[in-house]
Amino acid sequence: RVCQYHAQGTLAGRQETALNPHHNYFLLADNGTSGKFSTAEICLRRRLEQYLAQQPIGLSRLGGDKSRVPVVGVLIEGGHQTFR
Repeated sequence: RVCQYHAQGTLAGRQETALNPHHNYFLLADNGTSGKFSTAEICLRRRLEQYLAQQPIGLSRLGGDKSRVPVVGVLIEGGHQTFR
C-alpha cells in the first residue's frame, strides 16, 4: 500500500525524525506495538532479503547468466535479536 508521508522534523526530547530526503522510496513496517521490543520487523526483513536474494538477475531470461541478487546487510544498532 502506498501512503503519503509528510515530514514534520525532529521533535525536541523525542526519538523521532523525518525520513532521509536523499532517498526516493522507503519500506516502512509497523505491527502496532509501541514502547516495547518486537521481532516483527526483523522477521519481515529476513523474509524480504531471502526473497530478493533468490531472484535471478542479468541475462537469465535470455538463457545467459543466472546470477542471484547480492544482499548485503549493514547493522548500525540493535539488540541480540537483530542477528536472528
